[in-house]
Amino acid sequence: NREWDNFNIKLRSYSLKECDSIIEYIEKNIKYTNKVKYLQYIKYYFEEKIFAIVYVGEESHIILKADGKFNIAVRKEFKKTVFPSYVINKYHWNMILIGKELPVQIICRLIETSKEEVIDTMTKRQKDIYDYLLNSINQ
Repeated sequence: NREWDNFNIKLRSYSLKECDSIIEYIEKNIKYTNKVKYLQYIKYYFEEKIFAIVYVGEESHIILKADGKFNIAVRKEFKKTVFPSYVINKYHWNMILIGKELPVQIICRLIETSKEEVIDTMTKRQKDIYDYLLNSINQ
């Protein structure tokens, strides 16, 4: 059905626009130390710890870390958009579909939460290296 195909194309382009907004937010506002692109995935790191994985494609999504109890509450609230991430650890990591019921602004706040969670789990040595890298980037 041609009408259905046009609807799917519009949905896909909407999702990709939101995905671009999320990538732009991370790259402008989060001081990450490394970015790795592999196929349709972009992984963002602090030192050697991942804090976000963005999948850009037909079912664009982002994988973010948060406290386990917080994750359970978010998954209950947004059942059609937020799921446990079996890629890393389903208790601490969520897979959030982009272009569904969560606005980009809320996803950006969840990115900040993921950043804080990952930095909190870093060892003193990792934090020192991260701080050193940030200082050298900013100079």
